[in-house]
Amino acid sequence: MGWYVSFVAFNRPPEIDTLQGIDWLTSWRLFHEPETGAWFFEGQSDTEAITFQEEIKTKALGLTDDQTALLKGIETSITEQGGDKTLFDVDGAQIAMALSRALDQPVAHFSAYDEGGDSCFIFDAGRLIRGRLEIDWNKALSFDARGRAELEWLYPEGVSDDDPGFVNSRTMFQIGLEEADAFFDRHTLANTLTFDNEIEPGQFLLKAQKGAPAPTALTPHEELTQLLGLSPTFEDMLEAFSPVVDAVLDSGFPDAPNPHRHEMDNRSLGCCVYVSYLRKRSSENAAANARLHAFLLDLNNYAKALRPAPDFRKSSTDFRRWQRKLSADWLRQKSGDPWFRRLFR
Repeated sequence: MGWYVSFVAFNRPPEIDTLQGIDWLTSWRLFHEPETGAWFFEGQSDTEAITFQEEIKTKALGLTDDQTALLKGIETSITEQGGDKTLFDVDGAQIAMALSRALDQPVAHFSAYDEGGDSCFIFDAGRLIRGRLEIDWNKALSFDARGRAELEWLYPEGVSDDDPGFVNSRTMFQIGLEEADAFFDRHTLANTLTFDNEIEPGQFLLKAQKGAPAPTALTPHEELTQLLGLSPTFEDMLEAFSPVVDAVLDSGFPDAPNPHRHEMDNRSLGCCVYVSYLRKRSSENAAANARLHAFLLDLNNYAKALRPAPDFRKSSTDFRRWQRKLSADWLRQKSGDPWFRRLFR
């Protein structure tokens, strides 16, 4: 499995004709695991195998005001307890809630990635049954049917991961695994939601689908190659890189939602890869490209260091000073004058 999962699950067979007839569902696939009896629902993919992460495509779901308010309340509870509301996959939860109403059966939504957000929310007939969400390394929130939150300590209160001898005894996706055992009434996902587990051929059978997979997205450096070609002017490169650089150097970037910081990390790396390829391909503008590549590498290191919120806040790194240095270096890149580097040393 990869580092990110997001999927819907059923603990009894959904009515396929009903699924096909739901007009707001535009692109999806339904898989069955015969060994466990579980059913899994995800978006279309350019691969035939289940991925546990493809986005289900929909039109407007038509949720009621009460349903929308309940989900908003979950986000509010997360922020009140010091978590980032983007840990809650609200889009996936909305789909699960709407599906449970349309199919009139229990539906679970699982979501997690390797920097947090391990969660499971269960709905039935359009109503929340229960939910759990990891909001930090040592705590989670449990939600009842009315969306009321209760803080859950994952380790004894007061234990710090900085303590000598601390051992993280929890496994990846543990909340999802625990909730899956209850939802499916058996040990179902433990051998699937792991980094190194290989899905066996025939383990998951495709039973129904609708729509077509989205075109394969270009990587950031492929997008730059398509935009700039392989012989860009230095000025064109700076113009193309500016939206990424400006986003990463924005003063609000350290506190931006996780998806934004992750995206800018990937895009700043794409800028690095693009310039690195140019340097290998041609010696033209070698000195300027070398300085630009060094700057972009430092920028990407900065963006990467800010990814694992809230852990980066425990770091002794002076991020504000690092940001000022990068801002000065960016001015030097745009000016083309080496005296900027000497001035801000």
